[in-house]
Amino acid sequence: MAAVALSACQLGQRPTITNERQADPAVQAVAGLLEQAEANGDFTATYQITPTLLDAPTVDASVVSSGETTAITVGQVLYVIDSGVGQTCNIDRTQCEPGVNDARVSDLSITHTFWADSAAARLRNDAGRTIGTPQAQPETVADQPTTCVDIPVAGGTIVYCALEAGPLARYRGADTSIELTSFTAGAVAPADT
Repeated sequence: MAAVALSACQLGQRPTITNERQADPAVQAVAGLLEQAEANGDFTATYQITPTLLDAPTVDASVVSSGETTAITVGQVLYVIDSGVGQTCNIDRTQCEPGVNDARVSDLSITHTFWADSAAARLRNDAGRTIGTPQAQPETVADQPTTCVDIPVAGGTIVYCALEAGPLARYRGADTSIELTSFTAGAVAPADT
């Protein structure tokens, strides 16, 4: 027992998640954009989501925000949020259930807010466990200017990019890759099409 206690002391303090790293200006810039994405007006964004841990195909996704309605399509799953009330449907709307069922897309390691809040939360979590200084950089994704941050973590670097309008433009992590393929601001097609 004494050997176990002694070896624990020799290893030193264990790493912990800190708010200081989450407050890094480069992290704050990207996370702030992502956290405001849902409130930033009408737009249409299309994505490709590729699981990197599984031998699974790339899935097309889209986000259409129009007024109080947002429609998020991930493969054959459609999420419709209308005035804060959500439902989960098959893409053809033949089967719908009340509420948001993120289990329908969990095999992709995402939620229905992969383009906004959940990306911001993931970024802040990764920033808290970084093994180096996050690096800010501008990039162009799908012909759109973005604000990006590279987060060095054990095993590699995780990349997050957000559009000036807020939505996610790029995520490259150990589990999944998400890439914006097009973005149109302003008037959009109705969210139920």
